[in-house]
Amino acid sequence: MLADVSGRPKRRRVLRHRPTVLAGRFLLVAACSAVVVVAMCWPAAGADAEPEYVIVREKIKTIKGVDHFEVTAPAFSAKVWVLIAAQPPELPSQSDTSARLLPGGKPIKDLTRNRALLRSEIPVTKASLEHGLSGRAEYRATLYRRDLVRREPDKTYPPAEKISKSERTLSLAETPSLDFSAEAFQRWLESKGLRKQPDEADLDFARRVFLAITHAYQYEYSETMDRHASVLCQHHTADCGGMCALFAATLRANKVPVRLVLGHLAKSEAPDPPPKGKVAHCCHTKAEFYAKDIGWVPVDLSSAVEYDKTPEGLRYFGHDKGEFITMHLDYDVEYDAGPRGVKTTRHLQNVRFHVGGNGDANSAKIEHKWQVETLP
Repeated sequence: MLADVSGRPKRRRVLRHRPTVLAGRFLLVAACSAVVVVAMCWPAAGADAEPEYVIVREKIKTIKGVDHFEVTAPAFSAKVWVLIAAQPPELPSQSDTSARLLPGGKPIKDLTRNRALLRSEIPVTKASLEHGLSGRAEYRATLYRRDLVRREPDKTYPPAEKISKSERTLSLAETPSLDFSAEAFQRWLESKGLRKQPDEADLDFARRVFLAITHAYQYEYSETMDRHASVLCQHHTADCGGMCALFAATLRANKVPVRLVLGHLAKSEAPDPPPKGKVAHCCHTKAEFYAKDIGWVPVDLSSAVEYDKTPEGLRYFGHDKGEFITMHLDYDVEYDAGPRGVKTTRHLQNVRFHVGGNGDANSAKIEHKWQVETLP
């Protein structure tokens, strides 16, 4: 008999940001010295008008993050193990990325979004591998803080960041999780008034959607939560991934490009057990949308729900503190697991495993330990 088991990653903690709120249409923070300015501007009032806002990007640090994992299968005799991990992409929030999967990771691509992955195939050739194995995935990246700020009149800024045709297509696509054409979701959009108006700027619309979700939803995590947008819209609780799925499905339904950003907080998980209702793991999901003449704008909905007590509710709109490493973009990763065939998972924030062999497949479990160090 052949059996297949997929490792389930643990949950994460959310991140606190502390930007300064400026009264008006959305939050802004003062630009500090020694920053790299990335071209992102507010839609101009006229064809020749100078953009009013830009996003500044400041290098925060270079990190090495390690996902230590151990798989145990006391009632299962393995014949082959397959490990899968993501390779962090190059993004406005991170550069100089690299990844290594041990033992034996080799590069592959996923079958839906061409995302870079690593895969290990480990035949069981010795007794020590029959009931489990251990290893690690190592990640490196230079992280950047991004803040939307008012343009200074005497400064020169680069042209606005562009979105490629292929990225636009991917960032508008309907997916199994972002099922925005479903009847239930379309009814929800109508009932909440979440249709983009003809004269409404992308940024203004995204801000309106952000506030609609963060004001209506409470944070709740459940391992068995159905995170399809068409199901989430019928409830009033969700976790980080659920809120981002609602946000992304709403923007894509209105032809505004948006992508989910899945990864880890750039800090080691706590050594002690977390309080009741919290999780020790550092996985988190955020999003970023592309606004015309602005660029990729970061948002963090669940952090806003949990931590933003300001009247405006916009501390987590347009700001990325630079304390997060992105493992991959968007849900629904489909990949070739070698001898275990084609597999699909909603996310790959941690190493996943598949195993073939004989016995009680449910006995196979995986444990993770996330550790981060800052590099010189």
